Amino acid sequence: MKKLLSLVLALALAASLCACTALKTVEGDPNKPADNGTDVQNAEPSEQGGQVSEMDTALEALGSQVIVDISKKEEIFKAPDGTDQTILTFSYDTATAHIEGNDAASERINGSLAVLEETFYSGTGMGDGVNGMLEQATDNYGVALQTGDQRPLEFTSSRSAFVTRSDSRVLSLVYETQVYNGGAHGTYHQRAYVFDTRTGERMTFSSLCDSAELTEAMKAYIAAKMYAMAIEPDSGVDLSLFPDENSLVTKLNALIREASWYLDDEGLVIFSDVYELGSYAAGIIRFRFSYDDLRDFLSTKWLPTPREGDGNFSVAYVSDVPLGSETILARVEVDPAATELCLSAKGTVYDVTVVSVNYISDDVGFYETAQHWACSYMHDCAIQLVTILPDGMPKVMIRYTSADGSLHKLLVTQSGEDGSLILTDDSIVAVG
Repeated sequence: MKKLLSLVLALALAASLCACTALKTVEGDPNKPADNGTDVQNAEPSEQGGQVSEMDTALEALGSQVIVDISKKEEIFKAPDGTDQTILTFSYDTATAHIEGNDAASERINGSLAVLEETFYSGTGMGDGVNGMLEQATDNYGVALQTGDQRPLEFTSSRSAFVTRSDSRVLSLVYETQVYNGGAHGTYHQRAYVFDTRTGERMTFSSLCDSAELTEAMKAYIAAKMYAMAIEPDSGVDLSLFPDENSLVTKLNALIREASWYLDDEGLVIFSDVYELGSYAAGIIRFRFSYDDLRDFLSTKWLPTPREGDGNFSVAYVSDVPLGSETILARVEVDPAATELCLSAKGTVYDVTVVSVNYISDDVGFYETAQHWACSYMHDCAIQLVTILPDGMPKVMIRYTSADGSLHKLLVTQSGEDGSLILTDDSIVAVG
């Protein structure tokens, strides 16, 4: 019997969502979405009085559908003496955007992302990149052989991509780079890249406002608010690092820089590097400003699109779904040569993300380890999800929001009794 979940999961089985009713396979490039059957740019009048439906109007207001596919590349290097000892694991995510009906903007964004990926891989000549890391790892291995020093022999360099907002106005991507090249622990940092999805151009901080005067006013407002947040006891900022108020103000002002801010569904986020405001344990410190906070400064063209209607998901094995009527947006491969599922959105769901998760503990719950696919919204369509269904805790989660902004998290798993598929929330706990 499969070792799995608590009574919550058993209850979820009884209430599990129904299977998809039909399936249309993806043709051509699996990373390019198929037509979802609703052209929001050119909605046709309905047969009822020659008027478009309320849903057609709502979808048209959402604008272009934005989809981001994220895949991982990895290279493993062994020791130069022919042993099986791994000395370097080098991996990075590649993100590809598709904006419905706007190939020019898609190509411009993907061109920018390709440059970021090439720079990460090739390095900047400062000991980074695959060749710089391999040189360090090889030298480290040689010293270990010569001295007998019991040092760690495997170095790692990885970069992960995360979508923080995607809609017909803005695409925000945050890249986290983690490096271990010896010592007690590795290092990490994040860099954010925000794009105008109408033009494909990368946004700058000054482009957030409609004038230079508003930009300066917003900077002053943000700096003052950050100072008030920083001196709070639970901010994570180590005030002992700053001898006086002016030194802290100067450091906080310096955070208002390119690649250290992004927009998400709730507002503007400005963040530090590790060690910049506190200890390693404090990590990256974030300062959040809601769109309402910034209403006097921020251009309205960057506000999230209005949303209406709600929906939910159902899941079925692809083999159980009749061919023909369900339109598939994309084939999302979490694990190669794994079980193929049909994950169907009934109604309208927003900010859909497919993520890998690990179960930490009953107190912590599930920790997201990687994003695989993100979509601004789905309406009466599906994705073909390729993933392993483990005997233990679930490994894949579907995140989405409803029109009112409520976040939903659904784990993909199966019954230990009959193998039927289940979508359940993340409140399950381990048993046994």
